[in-house]
Amino acid sequence: MTTRSVFASSTVQGQNVRMSKQTWLDCICEKLKVLFTDIFPSNFTCVIPNAVSWTYRTLWTGSIRSCETFETVNKVADLFIHGDIVCKADGRVPAILMLHGEHSHALTMLHLGDVAESKGRAVFSVNLPYDDVNPESHLSLLRQSINRIEQMITKKGGRLSDLILAGHSRGAIESAYTAYVENNPKVRAVISLAGRFKVIEPSHRFCRESLRPTVNAVWEKVRPSQILRVPFYQIAAAQDWCIDPEASIVRPDCPHQYVNASHLGVINHPDTIQRFKEWVAT
Repeated sequence: MTTRSVFASSTVQGQNVRMSKQTWLDCICEKLKVLFTDIFPSNFTCVIPNAVSWTYRTLWTGSIRSCETFETVNKVADLFIHGDIVCKADGRVPAILMLHGEHSHALTMLHLGDVAESKGRAVFSVNLPYDDVNPESHLSLLRQSINRIEQMITKKGGRLSDLILAGHSRGAIESAYTAYVENNPKVRAVISLAGRFKVIEPSHRFCRESLRPTVNAVWEKVRPSQILRVPFYQIAAAQDWCIDPEASIVRPDCPHQYVNASHLGVINHPDTIQRFKEWVAT
């Protein structure tokens, strides 16, 4: 994955950071700071190693396999399975579906999938083409992915139980939307890494207009006055330059963690991995 693609995944293109009342020199300095304190380090410590491992495991060992390709309204999503589906003694199969950020790839969360697999979960990931103009296109692909996961588990003689949606940035928003707005009955928990669940104004970390309907819809369902249908685990990047940490943790009464990292670096931070281990344990 190139630096440009990752930079676009959860960044200026993805969240449209507002640069109002700043000089052009301020803008340049801020972008350089993001590159050298978050994007470049995260590429070297997480994204590139994950890309190498993903390539090896898809092309050589076959432990990561594309199990379905869905299409709708000129959009295509690829669903991957990591490892094998193993049923518990009573037939249950706890599972997790990983959702990446915008203009990114499922491999950015590969190491977290490995953690979930070590805890006894069937692990799946999906590459989704997010679309602000027609969000139903990617939401439909996500629903199809969840249904396909259940079908695969049933075919193995098991039954899907305790499905977690775990997402980073835009993936976290769509996970929450599926669980709390659509009330998908197959989803039993949401794990969010640097998601945006509330529009905060005024804010330097601007939420673009086209994304606001989705964010507002989620906020109406997860605001503190609401009773949540399923557990909501939240991790905020304390040094996030893209999303206000207050917009990432909107339910402090639920399990949460502020991590001393930036927007992309939060994925591979030791505190994130530790919390993830606890939350995905079966």
